Amino acid sequence: MSLQINTNIAAMQAINSLNNTNTKLSNTLNSLSTGLRLTSAAVDPAGMTIADSLNFQATNLGQAISNGNDTVNLINIADQALQQSINLVTNIAQQAIEAANATQDLASRQALQSNINGLLAEINNIAATTSYKGINLLDGSFVNKIVQIGAYQNQTIGIGIQNTAANAIGWVANQTFTNNAPVGSASLMVNIVTPSTGITNASFAQFGIDFSANKQFATIANGNVQINGVNINIFGTSQTQQLDAGNWAKAINAVSAQTGVSASAKTTVVGTQAIQAGVISAGGLLINGVNIGQITVGVGDSGGNLVNAINQYTSQTGVVASVNSQGQLVLTNTTGGNIAIQATNNTQIMLGIKDTTTQLIASNAGLGLRKNQSFYINGAHVVLTSVTSGAVSAAAIINNALAAAGVVGVHAIASTGNGVSTIRFVANNGSDLNITTKNGAALLSAVGLINLGTNAGAYLANNSYHGTITLTSDNAITVSGQNNNAFVGYAGLAAGTYSPNVNLSNVDVTNQDSAGLAVTIANSALKALDKIRAALGSIENQINATVQNIQVAQVNVTQAKSAITDTNFGAETSKFATLQVLAQAGTYALAQANATQQLVLRLMQ
Repeated sequence: MSLQINTNIAAMQAINSLNNTNTKLSNTLNSLSTGLRLTSAAVDPAGMTIADSLNFQATNLGQAISNGNDTVNLINIADQALQQSINLVTNIAQQAIEAANATQDLASRQALQSNINGLLAEINNIAATTSYKGINLLDGSFVNKIVQIGAYQNQTIGIGIQNTAANAIGWVANQTFTNNAPVGSASLMVNIVTPSTGITNASFAQFGIDFSANKQFATIANGNVQINGVNINIFGTSQTQQLDAGNWAKAINAVSAQTGVSASAKTTVVGTQAIQAGVISAGGLLINGVNIGQITVGVGDSGGNLVNAINQYTSQTGVVASVNSQGQLVLTNTTGGNIAIQATNNTQIMLGIKDTTTQLIASNAGLGLRKNQSFYINGAHVVLTSVTSGAVSAAAIINNALAAAGVVGVHAIASTGNGVSTIRFVANNGSDLNITTKNGAALLSAVGLINLGTNAGAYLANNSYHGTITLTSDNAITVSGQNNNAFVGYAGLAAGTYSPNVNLSNVDVTNQDSAGLAVTIANSALKALDKIRAALGSIENQINATVQNIQVAQVNVTQAKSAITDTNFGAETSKFATLQVLAQAGTYALAQANATQQLVLRLMQ
């Protein structure tokens, strides 16, 4: 070994080793003191990149969890407000049902309306003031919102709350159809007939009710009308059907589950003048065939005798009487059925077939009737055979068929004179007169009336006041069907789409009819609020499930990051002990390397 003074290679090597050891020892001490393995990018550049990405994801997942919990708090506030609104709507429905009861008068209904107005104001107040962090929730402005519920873009959940103000919920399509057709009937039983036209005219002037009705047949077949795409079967399997509003309503309600549309019917007769004073003798007034009895009537029915007398038979007649503010008698059948008024004993309604040839039933008869032809009167099957004296024999055949079928209140009358014959069909004491033909023959083609169609039902209306049909649905109502226009003349059911037109703000319980509608509106409002609340509940469940999943993901991501960045104290302390020994050894080695220079000095002594 050469001995040198200027260069001490051993010392240089020793100090380099000591420096490396000190650097590692410093890093180890830093890791032990901070708990981090990656104290700088130099420690593990690739690991640092992965760790930063994992830390980014874990941090964002934590914020997503916070976002989810924040949104749940918002939903809880909205949910409680909706519960309050639902309670108010339920209260409105309760008071509407109370107002719909016949025991309520105008004053009590107005008081109930006042209470309802207060409830509506509170519903509007809840909608306007419910908020979270200054954000209005129920006024319709909180729609199409996004909840950021993930670590990256587009990891979102949509949320929105519809307007819950009174004018935004409870929408109902409430469409009333009526015209001058026999959809319901109110008739005065008279014995005044113009045979050639079938028009009856009479008056019940003492009580302010005048009637003038044009009697006609209708030709209608099943399936001609559809509501929301569903056929309305008016006639069922019978050969004849009375086309009053009540039967229309029943047919529509029979398929309500399919259409979502319910129907109600009502027939109302209003007197043309105020009720006059007088005495109605026993048997002098019949309503729907029921004898009302002897009544002493005051002006405008001041004592209520007339109304009370009629209403005591409501369960039998289906008719409710009242007096309006003008003192006029008002008769109402809420089922849409007939209101038949008989002013004197034994009066009748008749349809006269105009004069024809004596040989009424023959191959060349003026009415176009053939022998062995059949038709139905009030369901009784009548078969006309060859006869020698047309009108008389035809009447006998008809009456025998009616008697055999048990039909009461309807019969045929024949008369001849001056070479012509006449048949009149008579309905006594409010009985209905329904005539149909199975094979489509024109039973009354010669009287200027509408012919009966094949497989069609027809009703000879004895009315001058007509019922109304009201269709109600939470959604739009579409009336359509083949030959729909044929129904317009009989039920007013014009083809078209009828959108919801009333809402909770329109609730009116000041009369019995509107109170009934108010119940339907309140029910629709309840459905709307429950739908909103259910949607929020679904979103809350979705958020909670997502948060739980994110929490698991966050733990896994954080664990993966920790494996890269955090200090393994077991390994690091072992490494630290080793480096401590190396540092001590390096220091000793450096001292010995420096000591070798002293050998040169000894040689020079």
